[in-house]
Amino acid sequence: MAPKLHITVSDGSSYPPTRSIQVNTAKSTHIKTPGFEGEVRVWIKGFNGDEGDDEELYFGHYKERGEKRDLTYAISIRGTFNEDLNGDDLLFGNVFERPIKDHLPWGTSVAMRFTSYIDPTLIHDVYADKPWAMSPVLSCMSVLSLSSGGGQQSSKNQDVVLHEDSWKYFQSHDEEFAEKEEDKPQDRLERQKWFSSQERRERIVLTKGTEVGMEFSNGLVDFSKLSLNLPHPISMQIPLLQYWDGQPVIYVCRKRTPSGKSPVSSEGMLFSISFEIVDEEAIENLEAKGGSVLAVKDIGKQATGKKDDEDDKEEEEEEEGEFHDAEGISDDVD
Repeated sequence: MAPKLHITVSDGSSYPPTRSIQVNTAKSTHIKTPGFEGEVRVWIKGFNGDEGDDEELYFGHYKERGEKRDLTYAISIRGTFNEDLNGDDLLFGNVFERPIKDHLPWGTSVAMRFTSYIDPTLIHDVYADKPWAMSPVLSCMSVLSLSSGGGQQSSKNQDVVLHEDSWKYFQSHDEEFAEKEEDKPQDRLERQKWFSSQERRERIVLTKGTEVGMEFSNGLVDFSKLSLNLPHPISMQIPLLQYWDGQPVIYVCRKRTPSGKSPVSSEGMLFSISFEIVDEEAIENLEAKGGSVLAVKDIGKQATGKKDDEDDKEEEEEEEGEFHDAEGISDDVD
């Protein structure tokens, strides 16, 4: 059986993601942070968790068309950013709160070279104390839809499948794109090829209020075994659970940080989504090897140095304050 997972998204603050969501459902989850407001859906083939529903709502769409047969998961987001964002500064990728260099499997360097071949815009530091790997949204998204307003993204819970629809936006914001890409296929590969250029990304500005649809999806992770499957010509399978160090995999959308500054911080974060292993057997095996779990809910406490009893004390003080406030209101009314 697939290891049990727990999926969370941003809830009020951009990072860390602490709100549990339902997986494999047509009903989207609303998220609102200081930098973004919208809807998110997560689709996982073979999902083992408390809130699974019907994965065929999404995967069946491609099965009927004979497309994306190897797809195993997707993160789908629709919404608007609350400020103008340069196309080169808007990034999507993974962050980790603890070092992973001592837990990386043999073949990691080969895997990273393969990933960079697929996405030449990828930047990363997997050997940092807080590792990360990110790419510009314009070039890494599997599906991208952009509308200046009143377009197809205005309906929050419409079709569960996003469709590539960014050409009109780019044509209206970049004369060179409009001239050279007019007769090209309006698909993902052509978009990713065009925006592999930093100069071209910098010419695009996602203005505040632009309706954005983004989907990050692939078939590299087999969730039934929790393994990383690198296709031909690498043809390598890596059992991820064997190398799990106890921390979640967190996907983030954020603004590019200045050179030399770590992107693993709440500053500049727009929203985040976490895939967390909560499988009892996996946790027991980890602890038997001397490892420990870093839960998403504890990331914020780790950053502030708070402990559970301090949080409990704060909650008690807040409740007591609310009680006194209520008393004061009653006295004023009387």
